[in-house]
Amino acid sequence: MLAETGVIGKVLNQMNNKEFYIQTKFDGERMLAHFKDKKFKFFSRNRKDFTDNFGDSAASGKFCKFLNE
Repeated sequence: MLAETGVIGKVLNQMNNKEFYIQTKFDGERMLAHFKDKKFKFFSRNRKDFTDNFGDSAASGKFCKFLNE
């Protein structure tokens, strides 16, 4: 919860250019779900678009099939 957004160039330097992984934090995210013309859009409180992660229709994503019902 107290994590900060990292600058990729700085992280590369800190990791001495070794291989590493970055994971988007979803646990505890507050999402705004928008629904229009049978399409969903998901945004964080900071207006980051998470639609690609959560899907945009009842046939795709993690939540859409449940929200569509």
